[in-house]
Amino acid sequence: MEPWPCLFLFLEVFTSTVLSYPSGKIDMACNSMLPMHGTSAPQASPPLYAISVSSTAFNPGDEITVSLTAMNDSSFKGFLLQAREIGGDVAVGTFRILTPDTQGLVCNNIQNSSVSHTDRRNKQNVSAVWVAPPGLKHVIFSSDLYVGMIVIED
Repeated sequence: MEPWPCLFLFLEVFTSTVLSYPSGKIDMACNSMLPMHGTSAPQASPPLYAISVSSTAFNPGDEITVSLTAMNDSSFKGFLLQAREIGGDVAVGTFRILTPDTQGLVCNNIQNSSVSHTDRRNKQNVSAVWVAPPGLKHVIFSSDLYVGMIVIED
């Protein structure tokens, strides 16, 4: 048997587990919010990123601009942003995409219920508009980059 087929199989099996997701198609991270890059323990130092919202209250159908911003001259390449009901474990509402470096993901069988990156270029700020669905009282916006959360109420 020629060594080439075995080498290609070896490379395919072992490189697929260490590649990142430069296209941002990270639907498999919808529930855990973990990027699955194969990195070590979570960051223990204060975050270098902040989430901001254009409003701290909402009604069904309201639109809230949500921004993820790098602080102190830092940047990020990839991200995952979601809104969740307090105590909930799935993304709620939908996002309207504003720029070509962001894209909506299908989480919880809802198109655009999460936002991710489209490329691996450095970013200092990304924004999207979250559209509030009916039946929610309190929402938390969180990102895989940011350990803190922003809580808004109806």
